[in-house]
Amino acid sequence: MDSIEKARLLRGLALETECVEAAKAFSLLKDRSILDRVTEVMCGEAPARTREMAAWLLGELSPGTDSTIEGLHAVLNDPEATEALRAQVIESLGNQVSHLKGGETYERAADALIALLDEPSVEIRYNVVFALGTLRCRRARPILERIASEDHRRYRGLETVSENARFSIECIDCEPHGRQD
Repeated sequence: MDSIEKARLLRGLALETECVEAAKAFSLLKDRSILDRVTEVMCGEAPARTREMAAWLLGELSPGTDSTIEGLHAVLNDPEATEALRAQVIESLGNQVSHLKGGETYERAADALIALLDEPSVEIRYNVVFALGTLRCRRARPILERIASEDHRRYRGLETVSENARFSIECIDCEPHGRQD
């Protein structure tokens, strides 16, 4: 991609009418040189849909850098962030640190995600369950077992939270990561 096209897509990433096209293009290119700009869009004052697409793109361009992971944590903890944005951030955080098998960055992400498992929102819980499976977080397994037996709500026409939890448990059992508590 030439520099003019890249600049056009970077501008489009911050525009509600062009963010989907720009995010998909960058995802296909796997151009990690834009991570800081994408993080700025996600953390900035752009429209909600634009910020959601930026968060999605960060997950597609994993593994993360220190600045992308910090940005994801900042949005995750932002009380003004929409539920849809937080859900996308949760999934992307899982993708951004999934290459790690432990360590401070991994454990911080796991702690943040496990703390969200009691959220009443099906959108948040579904994405947290998915992210913990992506992380193969062994500490989450007992909680995921409870969720697998209790939470039968369907998320956006997809599988139920309990089905998602069972899949995450399978991922954890296959190759558990992180510390045991």
